[in-house]
Amino acid sequence: VKTDSEAPASSLGEAKLLLEFSNDCWVEVKDAQGNVLANGLMKANSTRAISGPAPFKVTLGNAPATRILLDDRLVNTDFYVPRRGTVSRFTLAREQP
Repeated sequence: VKTDSEAPASSLGEAKLLLEFSNDCWVEVKDAQGNVLANGLMKANSTRAISGPAPFKVTLGNAPATRILLDDRLVNTDFYVPRRGTVSRFTLAREQP
């Protein structure tokens, strides 16, 4: 028997973000209220799961090394990879139902 406290995060207005790193990458993620959810160097071949109110403000120090899933959907990071250098800043919002 499921209780209300076991409801998935999405029903509580929180989005789930999963970051996968193929190489070392400096990361900062802030939620809709500006709270810092992740900040620091993430190591190669590691993952970081984050949840909170979307949209997320994301800064990646090595954008090409990062794979992003928002609410279990792969994000096309080609839009966010900079033309010069590797630092990328962008906002990730949930898709409308």
